[in-house]
Amino acid sequence: MKARYISAVSSLLVQLFAVAPMSGVNGQDGEKSPENHASSTVSYDLPATAKYDYAEVLHKSLLFYHAQRSGKLGPNRRLAWRGDSCFICTGPNGEDLSGGYYEAANTMKWGLPLAFTLTQLSWNVYAFGDAMAAVNELQEAKEGVKWGIDYLVNCISSPENFVGQFGVSAIGNTDIDFGYFGPAEEYEMWVPQGIQRPQGISYINSTNPSSEILGESAAALAAASVIFKDSDPDYSAKLLDHAKDLYNRATTHLGSYQQSTDPNMRTVKQWYPSSIYTDELAWGAAWLYVATKDQAYRDLADSWGRNASDHNSETLGYQDSNSTQAITMAAQQINYGLGDCGRSWVVGFGEGSPLRPYHKSSYNSFIDYPLRGTDNGEQGGDFLDSNTTNRFILYGALVGGPSWDDSFVDNRARYEFTEVTQDYNAAFTGLNAAFIDYYGKSNFKAFTDCGLDLGWSHPNATNPPNWPDNDCYHTCNTNCVANSNTGSNNDGSNSNSSSGSNSNNAAKERKVVSWGLGALLAGAVAALLA
Repeated sequence: MKARYISAVSSLLVQLFAVAPMSGVNGQDGEKSPENHASSTVSYDLPATAKYDYAEVLHKSLLFYHAQRSGKLGPNRRLAWRGDSCFICTGPNGEDLSGGYYEAANTMKWGLPLAFTLTQLSWNVYAFGDAMAAVNELQEAKEGVKWGIDYLVNCISSPENFVGQFGVSAIGNTDIDFGYFGPAEEYEMWVPQGIQRPQGISYINSTNPSSEILGESAAALAAASVIFKDSDPDYSAKLLDHAKDLYNRATTHLGSYQQSTDPNMRTVKQWYPSSIYTDELAWGAAWLYVATKDQAYRDLADSWGRNASDHNSETLGYQDSNSTQAITMAAQQINYGLGDCGRSWVVGFGEGSPLRPYHKSSYNSFIDYPLRGTDNGEQGGDFLDSNTTNRFILYGALVGGPSWDDSFVDNRARYEFTEVTQDYNAAFTGLNAAFIDYYGKSNFKAFTDCGLDLGWSHPNATNPPNWPDNDCYHTCNTNCVANSNTGSNNDGSNSNSSSGSNSNNAAKERKVVSWGLGALLAGAVAALLA
């Protein structure tokens, strides 16, 4: 069961490290990445004991999502350099679109990658909530899911309209969001041409269909309903109703945003091109089956997935000989990312971690913004060409990574190496929890914010958080009592034993960030339905 999940999410890392710094692609400085001559197979011995502190990486990966938050952050925000944002974020029909997560270095909210991220983050909890609970990360993981899911709920504008995109990436050949290099908190003041986010809204409806966005959003809502079923049944039921509604829309008005004539979707078709939508429909139906146990959804998942039922879907335990290759590959991938090649590709973790991630708010924060008010072109030149390290540490962010020969350019201008985004970290977060489970939960200690430089010593930092005396997650307390972040497996985790026989929450393969790989998705569907 869990071995299949490890195989699924590790396949994402394979794709990420393989294609993020695309070989032969010129960077903005004109330098060309070396041609790819890498071998497709490299032998690897699975370590008998944990090689890295996966609990620390899990903690920091979840912390990264705080850097991406949009909206009103509340009194106990964790990062001094992030504050309230998205002040002009009301849709034409009164939708509150201020929440959710920003994409990558920018402040766009693309419907498909965001929904995928939320589905994956819920899947992490569903698969390894018990491992998260053991290191005091379960409540944080669930709260992070809720932050994004509540935005998706607000995107349901009416029985006809769903907000599939929010923000203006470009108008014609002029970058708007992409051409803004300041902090999210001051976007409304300095955005190029004064173009505000509501001008870039795109509704998905019967005349502008996107079965990908609606199908993945249905999957996200259904998956979230599963992990909140025990702890908040009313909230879970509401999410499930929304998931059914969006799935019905997705299948009633079949179509791809790739064929959309909405000018606001021009850029997304370039950055996140879609080739098919049947994978999202299979995936959404699979999660609806997990949430409802309604055979009709299982049949739909098989139908849309076509070959999904042909995939091997038996339950695998960690000791099963058939799982050895999958676990070894996963260990090879995550350990490579954490330091096996001589450096880490995770900001703020391990040796030689990136210092200049392509991320605007950690470079130009609202509390440290040297070029505030200057021309956006000048700010862009400084952001891309300066050798200055990012002024604040973007803990936990997984960068695009190296070329095939392990070479790496720690340079914001070479975004193919240094870009970060919420979908990169989604499966990576779960794989850390998976290896906590694999190596034994008792072998890891909970990690905390104690000792992390979250920016609160900066002279411009204001309104620091006031954590309770017994908080053992955000503080350096050593004798605090256990809180709701630890304990019961009923808080959304899968409480089956490692040899369990219930609904399998893992997969042989998982859809990668190109969004259109239906063959991979078929394996994931088959595993969920096992």
